Amino acid sequence: IRSILLSTPKSIRDSIITQTANMLACYRKHCAQSTAAGQLILPETLKLLPMYAAALLKSDLLTGTQTVTTDDRSWLIHRLMSMNIKGSSAYLYPRIYPLHTLEENQIPPPMVRCLYERFSDSGAYVIENGLVMYIWLGSQIDPTFVQNLFGFPTAANIQPERCRIIELDNPLSKNVRTLLNLIRNERNSHMKVC
Repeated sequence: IRSILLSTPKSIRDSIITQTANMLACYRKHCAQSTAAGQLILPETLKLLPMYAAALLKSDLLTGTQTVTTDDRSWLIHRLMSMNIKGSSAYLYPRIYPLHTLEENQIPPPMVRCLYERFSDSGAYVIENGLVMYIWLGSQIDPTFVQNLFGFPTAANIQPERCRIIELDNPLSKNVRTLLNLIRNERNSHMKVC
């Protein structure tokens, strides 16, 4: 992250690609047992390295686009440098918790892999990246769920920019607020819910 202050985003992206490729090549040359050409079997500790490298390349930190202002990039650098491993891992590979299956005795619920195909049209999820939390509602979400969580009769009534989880006296509302507070406590910050 420190090199971001001294280099262009493009040179940093090129460096990440080169370093990742070199690490994998060194592993293959010095550590891997002989396998078929073009195939590399990685140990558990290295399996996620290519995914994290790709996620870092796509992050706002290194995109180099004009949509990310200098102030935003500076704030992001500051936040990432102060994160622990769990926080930076969540930034690169967001954690997704299903809300539609949430039960009181299972908080936090088992996470869902970060793939769009894993989202159900009738489901609701908290997506957390260490900086902010999003609540994603499927297009066919049960109106009762929306009423119990947001206090609105349907998802169409929710205004995302003004939305917040209000304190309602029902098990779903209590369980979701417990989960959100658990995530916030783990991150040591009050992450906004969008």
